[in-house]
Amino acid sequence: MRNINPVILRVLARTSLYGLVLNVLIPIGAAVGLAVLTGYEASSSAGFLFDFSPLTDWSLIPMVLFVAAGVLVIIRIRKAPPAYIFESSQNDPDEKFVQAAIRLSIIIFSINLAFSLPGVALFLMGASFEVSMLFFALTLIGYQIFRPRINFLEGLRSRL
Repeated sequence: MRNINPVILRVLARTSLYGLVLNVLIPIGAAVGLAVLTGYEASSSAGFLFDFSPLTDWSLIPMVLFVAAGVLVIIRIRKAPPAYIFESSQNDPDEKFVQAAIRLSIIIFSINLAFSLPGVALFLMGASFEVSMLFFALTLIGYQIFRPRINFLEGLRSRL
């Protein structure tokens, strides 16, 4: 096993917790809240049904474009973070790194959380609950893809 800097491990733990709250707990809470407020029942006599008709509707195209734009923004931010992320009043390089990594992670997690907003909007406009759950699932998948990893944090630290 390779020797990993304890500061990187500390940052990885903190950013993972922020990501879990922003990209797992909030979408799940929104989904459960929508289900409770509307009295949604997931099962019926025929079982759990999924209606694909809203997915073939042309009104879904702006939502797909919104998600694609969000993914492109996240990829751009990960490859070349904005300069203000690295600005800090701290003199200690470890603290500068911690602040930069947390700021960058919160920005990425917030953009990723925006993927669940079309799901809420579609559900409130009359789409099925299952279609809105697709957007919540996209947020969870995005969390798994874009969460900070050790190699990413080591590269970010080398930039400071």
